[in-house]
Amino acid sequence: MFGKFETVSWDNAKTFRAQGIQTQCERYGIHVHLRPVRKPHYGAFIERYIGNLMGKIHLLPGTTFSNPQKRSDYDSERHAVMSFKDLEAWIGQEIVGVYHHTEHRGLGGVTPFQKWQSSWITRGGQVELPTMIANPRQFLVGLLPRQLRAVTREGVALMGLKYWDPAIAQLINDGRRHYVHYHHGDLSKVYLAYQGDYIDIPLLDRSRPPFSVYELRDAKRSLKAQAAGRKSEEVLFEAMMQQRKIQDEAAVTTKWARRKRARRAESPVSAPPSSSVDYSLPVGRVNFDEADKV
Repeated sequence: MFGKFETVSWDNAKTFRAQGIQTQCERYGIHVHLRPVRKPHYGAFIERYIGNLMGKIHLLPGTTFSNPQKRSDYDSERHAVMSFKDLEAWIGQEIVGVYHHTEHRGLGGVTPFQKWQSSWITRGGQVELPTMIANPRQFLVGLLPRQLRAVTREGVALMGLKYWDPAIAQLINDGRRHYVHYHHGDLSKVYLAYQGDYIDIPLLDRSRPPFSVYELRDAKRSLKAQAAGRKSEEVLFEAMMQQRKIQDEAAVTTKWARRKRARRAESPVSAPPSSSVDYSLPVGRVNFDEADKV
């Protein structure tokens, strides 16, 4: 399934009522339908499915169940085997792989995937594709949370961090504040809205690895607890690296560490250099006498 929504239905959570999300949907011609307040029956279809999905999730090892009574003496922490990202992947497969390809009584016995496919076949038997979003990246960035910031000679300041790129030099002290979007899972760069597009602005210190907003908050909280006063970026990043080290040492044994690791931003994985080495062969000892002759 693909294409642009015609209508999206949400409940009245603060996130969905955010001006940035409402504006982005309006910009792309997506009608937003907010569920009426105190009218839960308007969300019956999705609530029914969420109930079924949670029933399957509670069968996974490590579940905490719906309440302490159902949990009883089950040791959730000892039986837990998934990180948060593992659970995300599992739920994705449950929706895309299982639900979309399971016969649905409400659809006349066909699967959601089959119903979606048949919806794009005209009476003349022609296939009519749905409306597409030309620039998915631009659409996604526009949905991210945003804050108004001025561009100074030091760049853009956000959450106590400094971001800079030569592309924003022309905006220094222009007397305006610009929308800066950020991703909770990776604060190593932000996105400044400019002339209908977005400028990627990395951290002033580009040597820093990706990190999440949760790691940043934990580091600030840790420094505040030490009553050490106002700290620089260098000290903040040092604190985050120390916290990661502690989490790595305890990851296999504690629930707390698994949660911390799951909040990390994913580090980009570089492709291995091309070579003629056959990695399927077992590793052997190096013959230094032969190596010297090469």
